[in-house]
Amino acid sequence: MNAMAQDDFKKAALNLDRLYKAAAIAAELVTRFGDDYWPVFERIDRELEARRSRKSRLEKFTNWPDPREPGGMVSNDLRDEGTDRARRRR
Repeated sequence: MNAMAQDDFKKAALNLDRLYKAAAIAAELVTRFGDDYWPVFERIDRELEARRSRKSRLEKFTNWPDPREPGGMVSNDLRDEGTDRARRRR
């Protein structure tokens, strides 16, 4: 994708604030005019849920300690086990 296309894509991307506003408008349309507008509301709501889910799923793993640091993701038992295996191979 060239630089100009990337800029256009960024401008067109919906941020969360715009999605929440769109959901509120769609909810009002459903309330006032009936279920004909339900698919619009449902689509916006699914997009919001997907973004919330993606963010929380990423946060689960980006907030973990650095595995290279003492006390990181890899427990000392596993670290010792790997060292023992390496010694046995020599």
